[in-house]
Amino acid sequence: MARHLLVDDVPAVLARGRGVEAFCGAGAQQGTVRWVSLLQADSEIRATVFEVVAHKDPEWLDVYEFEPAPGTDPDGVVEQRTFSAPIEAIAYLRKAWGVESSRFVNAGVVQDEYSDYSRKLVGQTPK
Repeated sequence: MARHLLVDDVPAVLARGRGVEAFCGAGAQQGTVRWVSLLQADSEIRATVFEVVAHKDPEWLDVYEFEPAPGTDPDGVVEQRTFSAPIEAIAYLRKAWGVESSRFVNAGVVQDEYSDYSRKLVGQTPK
């Protein structure tokens, strides 16, 4: 089964009250990583950009618990915006943050994306 969602499936996932995320790779600051989250909030879509300090232990994959990057809020939030439709949020994230629309995953799976990314950095094959 494929890990990534089709961009056409994102609105349906959000409508069911589930979140979607996309791992973006290296953050703006050395040693940081970035990911984005989309959630349905009432009649709007909330897009959040996170940047955190990558953990030095390659086995610790819980990006949600990583230290926030300098200049972000205590949760590592760089930016948060609301949109009237998922397609608007995705278009904004592509243009402003370089998010690839083919990289969205269900909420919680961004850790697997980080695992793949961190293993590539050290030349290991993902498990």
